[in-house]
Amino acid sequence: MNTSAGDSHTPVRVLIVVDSWQGHTARVAERFAEGVAGAGATPVTVAADAATRANLLSADALVMGSAVHQRGMTWKMKRFVDEVCELAWFYDDLVGKVGAVFTAGGGAGSAGGGAEAAQLGMLTNLAALGMVLVTLPKDTPGSEHGGIHWGPTIRTTTSAMEPIAPGDLAPEAMVAYFHHGANVARVAGRLRGLTLAAGNQLPTPEVRAGRASAERGTAANVRARHPADPARAQIHDDTALKD
Repeated sequence: MNTSAGDSHTPVRVLIVVDSWQGHTARVAERFAEGVAGAGATPVTVAADAATRANLLSADALVMGSAVHQRGMTWKMKRFVDEVCELAWFYDDLVGKVGAVFTAGGGAGSAGGGAEAAQLGMLTNLAALGMVLVTLPKDTPGSEHGGIHWGPTIRTTTSAMEPIAPGDLAPEAMVAYFHHGANVARVAGRLRGLTLAAGNQLPTPEVRAGRASAERGTAANVRARHPADPARAQIHDDTALKD
């Protein structure tokens, strides 16, 4: 199908924000990206601690992929939610775009301890952003080996909690990541150019403009104090991208 639906002839861009502790989540993200590309879209993979608001603004879909840590998403992924996604929520950047999640983790239980809680935590963020969520239907190929209702997941340890190397992850479970990526790309292509009803703009335009103006001033001050560390001003630059 044509994933360049809507008023643009450029390929659909699927942003995959990933935090991988030991290489497992990075490996399944590669398989997910292959599914995106197989459906004719462009996958863009960015580490959670490097993702910016500019990345979000250029994407047709946002996918969050996290290692499972202490029954939830990793702290770097949570920081991405708090610092970057909060801006997208404030300015309604992602309303009507496509959102999805995936995980990888070990621990106790057949799916790995905390996979469902981690995925629900990320999906809650995407829902708050006004995104159209693509979950994992039970008839998705590979879902019986590497999936729960919300998205693909895979064990990074055996049932005896012995480590599995990233290159040795169950191939039958990896299939679910590929097809989930393809599904996200297809839905994003269908929805591109469509809009959801809007009119109740909160915060008000005046409040938004005030915050953007203040952040521009803060970015200038931070840049002046730390000229050798431009990353310190990045979050303020991102806030002021659009007022």
